[in-house]
Amino acid sequence: MHRPNSATRLICALFALASLLVATELRADVTIRYKSEFHMQAIPGSNAQNFVVPPVSLIQIKGNNAYSNLGAGASLVDSATQQVTLLDAAHKLFATVLMKDYASELASSLPTMPNLPPAAQQILESMTADFSSRKTGRTDMILGIQAEETEWTLSIALPLPPGLPLPPEMFPPGQPVKLVKMVIQVWSAAQEEIARVPALTEWMAYSSSSSQLMNPFATLQQLAANLPGIGKSLAPALQQLTEHKSALLKSHLEIYVPVLAQIAPLAQAQGHPLPPEVDPNAPLAVADTLATEISNAPVADSVFHVPDDYHATTLAVLLKSMAPAPTTTAPLPTPSAR
Repeated sequence: MHRPNSATRLICALFALASLLVATELRADVTIRYKSEFHMQAIPGSNAQNFVVPPVSLIQIKGNNAYSNLGAGASLVDSATQQVTLLDAAHKLFATVLMKDYASELASSLPTMPNLPPAAQQILESMTADFSSRKTGRTDMILGIQAEETEWTLSIALPLPPGLPLPPEMFPPGQPVKLVKMVIQVWSAAQEEIARVPALTEWMAYSSSSSQLMNPFATLQQLAANLPGIGKSLAPALQQLTEHKSALLKSHLEIYVPVLAQIAPLAQAQGHPLPPEVDPNAPLAVADTLATEISNAPVADSVFHVPDDYHATTLAVLLKSMAPAPTTTAPLPTPSAR
């Protein structure tokens, strides 16, 4: 029987949160539909690839109500009652929590990290994050809407403790080891397009509202707090990403593990090469999202009701039920020149 580990459940929670955050950026009758593709290297001994991004996601808004569907799960947001409801279609379950309690309940539903020895805790606390954002100047036309590209780069590094018997050419002295690197290209609607397209106008009017239902930065901080050292090091990057308000039309994400490329020669020399299916220089994961529909057509009231045959449960139980089962991961495509 497959049991989701902490990483898998954290990913589920983050995607549920992402769904919620996008939904709370809309108002009036608006429909946004995206298609997504996700590829991940099949690393032996890891079940992180069991998480599958649904190929289609849908967001609909009517008045105070927002609905979003990410395939395996969906969410309802009612700004009048300040409540959010998560739904599990596969098991016909739903869980409703107040917006003010959502972050803490999400965090408490995740497995508690075990107590670490002081030395290990010190190493995790020494992790550093480097974040940068730039306008690339590249543009695209998506659904007849002019889009402009912004590139975000986030790297997480760890200083090596002194005295480790490692070859100097592998890890230069004094330089931290880069553990993870994420590069995200986001294409957002140009400012003049927001004024021209009614659905975009509604979208950005809500996202610019001062009456936010929740603080997404605080929520992400509480979730990241389950991983010692991560929350503190990622705080500046999370704040900048949260403050970025835009009408997302397309995105491309690549996640690298640079340390794999550094240790691969040593592993090879010691007779323990990386599995042939693992390319240490290629992205560990690649995700693409593209808007396929943006409209302000009327949305039916029934969209925002919990189906009668669903049963109420707690958020913790619902997240467990939504944890993905083992799947076969599609091979990574050959990276294209950018």
